Amino acid sequence: MKATNNHKIPDNPLRYILYICKKYRVLVVMTILMVTIACLLTTGNNYALKQIIDSIHSPQELWLWVGIYLLIFLFTSISWRISGFMGRHWMVRASSDSYATLFSYLIKHSSNYFDNRFAGALSSKVSNASDGVRRITSILCWNLYPVFANIIFSLILAFTVSNLFAIILIVWAAIFIIFNVLGVRRKQPYSMAYANSVSTLRGQMVDIATNVKAVNHYSRRSHEIARLDDYIKDRSRTHLKNWWIGEWILATNNVLQFIFVMVMMGFAIWLNQYNGLGLGDTIMIITLSSSLKDQLMWIGSHMNELMDNYGEVKDGLNEILIAHELNDIPSAHELLIQRASVDFRNVSFKYGKKYIFQNFNLLISPGQKVGLVGESGAGKSTLVSMLLRQHDLSAGEILINDHNIAHVTQESLRSSIAVVPQEPLLFHRSIKENIRYGWLQATDAEVIEAAKLAQAHDFIMELENGYDTMVGER
Repeated sequence: MKATNNHKIPDNPLRYILYICKKYRVLVVMTILMVTIACLLTTGNNYALKQIIDSIHSPQELWLWVGIYLLIFLFTSISWRISGFMGRHWMVRASSDSYATLFSYLIKHSSNYFDNRFAGALSSKVSNASDGVRRITSILCWNLYPVFANIIFSLILAFTVSNLFAIILIVWAAIFIIFNVLGVRRKQPYSMAYANSVSTLRGQMVDIATNVKAVNHYSRRSHEIARLDDYIKDRSRTHLKNWWIGEWILATNNVLQFIFVMVMMGFAIWLNQYNGLGLGDTIMIITLSSSLKDQLMWIGSHMNELMDNYGEVKDGLNEILIAHELNDIPSAHELLIQRASVDFRNVSFKYGKKYIFQNFNLLISPGQKVGLVGESGAGKSTLVSMLLRQHDLSAGEILINDHNIAHVTQESLRSSIAVVPQEPLLFHRSIKENIRYGWLQATDAEVIEAAKLAQAHDFIMELENGYDTMVGER
């Protein structure tokens, strides 16, 4: 799966969803069309039921409308299933595209970005945002849009029976929708706070699990459990607040629902007894009202679910889609070198307000070996990080063969420099894959030769699966 072009990715959830789904626009339109047809046929069933009741004393006409009713039911089911097959196709693929797009953007952040965030929390935010694309589109397509489509079709049918009945439906639907929209808008900050607390808790748990050896070495299990309890309580607090508002929205919907049913049933009976409304039309008013009552009752639940997912997507996008600290300039070129000189010219660099280097100069000639000696925190690792352009300089420039490293692509710069880090960095992959990571084109023979030079071949071969042995995280 290739990542979507991540230039100017929208950070608003709805615009982001449109951005991710635009390549599937034909399937999106066809899915919505089939849902619309299904809603139209569902409303048509109410009309067919009215005709069945009105033709109860005419067997020939009665069987005709029974057949029509069954055909409408059949084609309604077919329309829903077609929308399901098409919709799931693009929703799942759009969610996958979102994973690729957000991770592609995330991995381009600077080392400083990752140093100040939990890896587990970032992974959670990518997952929440991408799965949220699928969940939000599903709610909009099969939960919320059908409600509005059914309201429109029901109003058209209602006007054929009674203008007053149609006006009551319009007023009641407007009250119901406006209340729910205002309710979920009030709920939005609570949904975002809950999503953030979940990501933070996951990040803390991953941090403890990653450093569990230190926890055991220093006998800090009780300390970590007590510390984690604060994050668990924060998650519980934000969850309850978010849930509490959602339940109040549903409770108010129940009250509105009861009032509507009482008014519509009384209105239908009054029309039947005092205005000569036929039995079929009376039943149609009741069935239409009952159908809309059920759908609008659940609109609050669907909007609650939508807002929870909206909050998760928003929280993820806010954290991931911040501007990259380090960017290749538009005219950046590939760095191609063999024997290179490295020249630090009047380099200044600071963390926050503290300068690590000021007007630093160092020239390393091709083939020259240089050792850096200094106490912890003196800037040895920072010097290497600057050479790899993991930080931008405050002033000055670094040249490799007279090429300013700020003017070459970051990928070509880093692929030209071999680094042995201070701490062992291992992916949860095979030993062979980890050794090959420094040069992806290396053959198996070259991997083995590298291991022999590092005096690791013998103990690797003593393992049950040799070079195919999986090594643990870190």
